[in-house]
Amino acid sequence: MKWKFLLICLCLWSTISWGQEPSFTPERCAGIWVGDMYIYTEGNIKQSIPVEFTVEALTDSTWRWRTEYLSKQTPMLKDYVLRRENHVQHLYRIDEGNGVELPAIVAGNRLYSVFRMDKLILTSIYTLRNNELEFEVTVSKEQSAISEITSYALITVQRMNLKKKEK
Repeated sequence: MKWKFLLICLCLWSTISWGQEPSFTPERCAGIWVGDMYIYTEGNIKQSIPVEFTVEALTDSTWRWRTEYLSKQTPMLKDYVLRRENHVQHLYRIDEGNGVELPAIVAGNRLYSVFRMDKLILTSIYTLRNNELEFEVTVSKEQSAISEITSYALITVQRMNLKKKEK
């Protein structure tokens, strides 16, 4: 009985939430965000790197999507472009350059992208909460397959907790 009630509540909630306009939009992310990226391996923080994330409108449907890793040992710049697909509010592509475009979808206050690189599964999630932006990447590899279920072992989590920089 509890399961039926839970299922009905879940169905009602999903029906109501699917009809709402997504709260994650590149327009709401526009600006410069600063914070730290924490790299977790085996549940422990292995490294912390200061980062700066910039979102800037290029057109009405494309945005600069740039992350600067401000490491003293190995600084890095990832200068991507976020594109809205066919002017559909919840569908995007993250253009990494060199012909690599990752599909992304908005659900509520999050932008999700899941892709495979070699034998690894990567999931990236941007979460927007007021003046905070969290970006998380998980890296997993296939662990075992039984029947039609394949399990994956989580190898690494990278999480950035960012705050909007004051102008």
